[in-house]
Amino acid sequence: MLERLLELEILDRSLVVGAQAFSALIPLLIVLSSLGARGGRSLASGVIDRFGLSGDGADAVRRTFAVPADDTALTVLGGLVVVYSSLAFARALQRAFELTWNLPRRGMRGTGWGLLWIALIAVYWTVVPVVDDELPAPLGTLAALAASFLLWLITPYVLLARRVWWRALVPQAALSAIGMTVLGIGALIYAPQTIGSSAAQFGAIGVAFALLSLLWAAAFVLVTAAAIGSYITLPAWPPVSPGSVTPPSSSTAPARAS
Repeated sequence: MLERLLELEILDRSLVVGAQAFSALIPLLIVLSSLGARGGRSLASGVIDRFGLSGDGADAVRRTFAVPADDTALTVLGGLVVVYSSLAFARALQRAFELTWNLPRRGMRGTGWGLLWIALIAVYWTVVPVVDDELPAPLGTLAALAASFLLWLITPYVLLARRVWWRALVPQAALSAIGMTVLGIGALIYAPQTIGSSAAQFGAIGVAFALLSLLWAAAFVLVTAAAIGSYITLPAWPPVSPGSVTPPSSSTAPARAS
């Protein structure tokens, strides 16, 4: 398994996915800041409450996610930037999954699947927080873990254009859900101190440094889970689904990351 992880160069791949996630997150947060302000609650307040920030950290978050002026409107160009950056992130994650499952690269041909995944992510982040707030603590935790498992089962299935059986993706989804849950708990401990210290040293850009480090960690969890999940599944059965546009590879040798 260690040889497989080294062969896939998961650290380099995680850095690529994390960086693409960061480039997609910044324009998205600008959009959410505007929409949140119109809804009566700013994104900055949500981040501060989520991580229990105070002092320099809270001030830096407010400056970073400053609410746009009343006459500021989202332009078509701004929306296109959000979609383009989100697609770039989806392609980076797609490529990581393709490498772990020994599948050929689809590139631009996977744009439609990337757009579908972005829509599913939007639905997930719209519905899950609302449901979680309505449920009592123990039930809410179980529901959040189940929702995370479902999200990370659907994500590779969609981004890989249904080229892998969903059943073969179960180990990967379970590892991703557990890893992201542990990371989320750790972020509640790590983020307040890191954002506060970074903000004291670097100001508003310190918030960006903290976010980037969290995204790198999340990317490492997802890429490692995909690598281990495929390592567990590939010897057991041919993972390629009947609806695949690509025939199964005759070789099970791990593909090197590009």
